Amino acid sequence: MTVRIHLVLAISLTLLLPGISWGLEVFTRPLGQSAHLEMGNFQIYPINHFGNALYLKQTLLKHFPEQSVRAALNIRDDRGVLALVEEQDGVRKLELIRTADDQEGRLRKGRGEFYEFADYKAGVQQVFRVQADHIELLSPGVRTASGLTLNDTHAVFYHISESQEVEIAGQAKRRYTFRLHLVKRNVPGKVLGGNVGSFQPRYKLWSDGSDKWRFVYVPECALIDNSDEDSWVLPEGTRLF
Repeated sequence: MTVRIHLVLAISLTLLLPGISWGLEVFTRPLGQSAHLEMGNFQIYPINHFGNALYLKQTLLKHFPEQSVRAALNIRDDRGVLALVEEQDGVRKLELIRTADDQEGRLRKGRGEFYEFADYKAGVQQVFRVQADHIELLSPGVRTASGLTLNDTHAVFYHISESQEVEIAGQAKRRYTFRLHLVKRNVPGKVLGGNVGSFQPRYKLWSDGSDKWRFVYVPECALIDNSDEDSWVLPEGTRLF
């Protein structure tokens, strides 16, 4: 380990101002490691023994004196930044850094490793997840990703793929078409919901008048054994939600 101590400055201050006590914080880094980290357009500089300062193209975004910055990601055409920070107890979380041009965005912690970003004024909703030191946008090119739900192995969210004005019982309403995305947890990337279909049960439970959507996912090339019409056998990996 190497130690860089600004002894010249400390000694000079002591000689010039002998009646004042000066403190000097010392922290170490591995031999050969740069004084800062370059992560694409981002720069991370140390500001004390634990905290960092996050810069974008050499412009300061935010100081994190009690947290260590692990990753950063531009969102919404560079009008906002997500920072993955680690607390001193090892807990990691995402923080939203808003720019002067974007004060409407909101970040919500979902279950597990997932986060949901929403800017309802601009009509933007996106789903992110954290894996190790990486922030992953699960829906690039999709403006309305939402409705995240998950179990121990998979997560599902949807986005509005189409909407149109329709007339129902003499009233003008808007009908939405949704596309589903199925994600394998702890595996990079996503599986699109190409094998997801909607269904309606024969006997519906009362839901206080609200609408419900029900879907089933069957793994690709898998078959449902319906030789016994009263007791179907679903293939391994099937999900109903």
